[in-house]
Amino acid sequence: MAQVGRMALTLALAFVLVVILGSRLLQAQGLSADQRDRVLKDRAEFLEAAAIAINWFGDPRGLNAAAIEDYIAAERAERRAGVIKALMAADLSADGTVSAAEVARLAPTLTPSARGRLIALHTLADADADGIAGPDEMIRLSQAEALRLVDDDRAETLRVLLLFDVDGDGWVLLDEVRTAIAGLAV
Repeated sequence: MAQVGRMALTLALAFVLVVILGSRLLQAQGLSADQRDRVLKDRAEFLEAAAIAINWFGDPRGLNAAAIEDYIAAERAERRAGVIKALMAADLSADGTVSAAEVARLAPTLTPSARGRLIALHTLADADADGIAGPDEMIRLSQAEALRLVDDDRAETLRVLLLFDVDGDGWVLLDEVRTAIAGLAV
């Protein structure tokens, strides 16, 4: 029984050391108070973003700086594609443009939220207000929306992941992120 108690105490002390060392390492690596607060504000969201980034663009070593930049670019590409897809779904004439008449024809068949999104996207894309969203207009809108949805703050939050490289090997593993976040909360 005493041996089990000593083992539990040893494990608890090991955990505390990992948490303290992880926290101190993050401070030494340059995690600012603002970055720390941003991570702690919604740890679950940050951890989810880390898990997605590591599993999508990482490899068995984890995620490095180049992979994070690729992940940011992929998130923006996904947003651009979503805008183009939503608009092109209304290209009933298959001419590569979307007219207000096509939007009006398709809109009643959509859910209220999809209808509102299509109308808003078409209005935003139709920069010259001629009632037709052309390819160049749709591309410009998709680029602007990608930067709005994955803005510089989002990109910087993702880059903060690099500061969670607890062992300093240039690669961030999800376990390192978990350990470091636990250390920040202390």
